[in-house]
Amino acid sequence: MSLDHVVCPFCSLLCDDLRVDVRDGRASVAAQGCERARALFPVPAGADALVDGRPADPGDALAHAARLLARARRPLLAGLGCDIHGLRAAVRLAERSGARLDHMHGAAQLRNLLPLRRGGSVLSTLSELRNRADVVLLAGTLGAAAPRLFERCLDDSGQGLFGELHRRVLIVGSPLLRPRLRPAGAELAIDCPNESLGELFGLLRARLAGAPLQAASWRGIDMARIDALLDTLRAARYGVLLWDAGELDHPGADLAVRAMLDLVVDLNAATRWAALPLGGDDGGASAQQVCTWLAGYPLRMRFAQGVPRSDPLQRTADELLADDECDLLLWISAFDPARLPPPTRCPTIVLGRADMRAPPGVEVFIPVATPGVQQRGALTRVDQVVTLPLGAPAPASLPGVAEVLARLQQELVHAAA
Repeated sequence: MSLDHVVCPFCSLLCDDLRVDVRDGRASVAAQGCERARALFPVPAGADALVDGRPADPGDALAHAARLLARARRPLLAGLGCDIHGLRAAVRLAERSGARLDHMHGAAQLRNLLPLRRGGSVLSTLSELRNRADVVLLAGTLGAAAPRLFERCLDDSGQGLFGELHRRVLIVGSPLLRPRLRPAGAELAIDCPNESLGELFGLLRARLAGAPLQAASWRGIDMARIDALLDTLRAARYGVLLWDAGELDHPGADLAVRAMLDLVVDLNAATRWAALPLGGDDGGASAQQVCTWLAGYPLRMRFAQGVPRSDPLQRTADELLADDECDLLLWISAFDPARLPPPTRCPTIVLGRADMRAPPGVEVFIPVATPGVQQRGALTRVDQVVTLPLGAPAPASLPGVAEVLARLQQELVHAAA
């Protein structure tokens, strides 16, 4: 059986043009998918639940997980690699159990969230990027986390939705700059370490404001090249600046993001520019939206006596677990079997794909259905303006994340009665 126009849940672009074949209960990508989609669509139809590494009845595994959660006083619900329905159930369970919530890509998400909180900016969408942008500036990334970005949004066909469109794609920073890895048509404008992007965008803002500078070069780059880049940015009719905070993993990365957002605002005094942060894989974009809808705060957050509290400067899950600040880890990863929980000395419950190999030390492993392959669901796209429904081309009898978490919450209610 073949299905057309299948939505791919394995990156935040949510490409909706895949053709998927289903044979013997397993799905495979027949056309349009990227390498990541081809690797992740084939999911086994089932797997054993495990307790202390040994196969167990699913009901017994769930009951054991509920007992662990009932005893916990400082639980951490992390990973959160699931769809909107699973995320809603995770927030409700966190409220009931007084847990902290953090996504597996939470550190990268904060590098965008904190600068946006400080001053806002002008944001774009994938549709605007594809149909209007005549100049695109990639800062420190080639969109590796969104493999079809160039194919779907940055092709130079010469035609946009609103007429003729000729696009220039410029790169600044050092994202896989070897020419063979650079997409066709992309131009390397400024070659500098990603750690220096904050300086570069501050310099561009200064030149845009007409500030006099004594230096004739910056980090060995002639100032004329920087001025030439700025001239291109100013000449754009509709420019879009893209970056991936997951690739800006260095001290002060949030300040670099703030400088990018400020340059976008400055350019809008004379032309039209917008920003579009990449990332949000493994349900990350949805996690921010769902937490904000239900609790009034984005991640990171926690519940104390049923009251949600924003905790954006909370340390990462790895740091909390390393310092024994949490006494239970409930890790969710329904999309990618390689997204394993961090090592910890505290009891660990994992809700994972059927082909995940839970690491030693996991007390309970419960296999769950993969949204978009084995179970219907919904995810928010990277630009956070569209939520797409996910199909189930290869339905499985495995429970979904939302079902497992709801049953855990019921067990907690019964235990407290």
